[in-house]
Amino acid sequence: MAGMCIIGLGLGGCTILSQQNAREIHDFAPVPQSRLVSVQPLRMVTGMTGYNERNANRDESPFWRFSLRFYARSKVSAACLVLQDEASVDVNLLLFLLFLAEHQKSVEMPDIARLNASVSEWREQVVKRLRDLRRALKPGIGEIPGTVSETFRGQIKRLELESERIEQAALERFCAEAIGSPAPSRVAAAEANFAAYEVQLGRPFPTEARAALLSAFAEFGSHHPIA
Repeated sequence: MAGMCIIGLGLGGCTILSQQNAREIHDFAPVPQSRLVSVQPLRMVTGMTGYNERNANRDESPFWRFSLRFYARSKVSAACLVLQDEASVDVNLLLFLLFLAEHQKSVEMPDIARLNASVSEWREQVVKRLRDLRRALKPGIGEIPGTVSETFRGQIKRLELESERIEQAALERFCAEAIGSPAPSRVAAAEANFAAYEVQLGRPFPTEARAALLSAFAEFGSHHPIA
C-alpha cells in the first residue's frame, strides 16, 4: 500500500483505510478529526509473513528476536517455504529447534512430538487458515480482484503474523523446562534436531532447503553470538 494510511478507531478495534476510502466513508458517516490518525506504512522485510525491525525492538522475547534475525538472512525464507509446502514443516517449530541449537541443545523425536502437540491445534485452526486466506486474496476471489482487496489482505497478513507470534510464545514456554540435552556444538545440535524432526514427520527434508538452512545457521553464529 503506497503513501499515507488512515486508521479509523472504532468500537471493534482498528480499521485501516486508504485516504480515498476514508473520504468516501466520511460522506456517509462523518468521523471527527480527533479520531483519525495518520501513520506511515510499515517497512517490511522479507520473511515470516512480514517480520520487521519495529517488531524486533518492541518485543523482548529472545526466541522472537532470534527468528527475526535468522529469517532475514539470505536464502532462509525461500528454504523455509520449501520445507513448509513440500514437507509439511511447521516453520515456527523449525525455528524453535534452531533456537535451541543456538544454545547447543539437541532434542529427540519424543520431545518434538510434545512440542508439536502443544501448538498443532492452533496451527491448524488459526495460522494455516489465515495463511490460506492471505494467499487466496492475492490473485483475487470471485469478482473481487486482488488490487481491490489488497488493503484487506494486508490486515490478514498482520493477523497471521500475530498468530505466529502467539505460537512462538507457546513454544518458548518449554525453555523453562530445560528441554533438550547438551550438544558438542551449535551446528551439531541443529543437525540432530533436524534429523529428529524428520523422524517425527516421517519424511526427509528436501535436500537443498535443508542444506541452505544449516549453512545459514552455521554462518549466523559468527554474526549474532549469544550474549
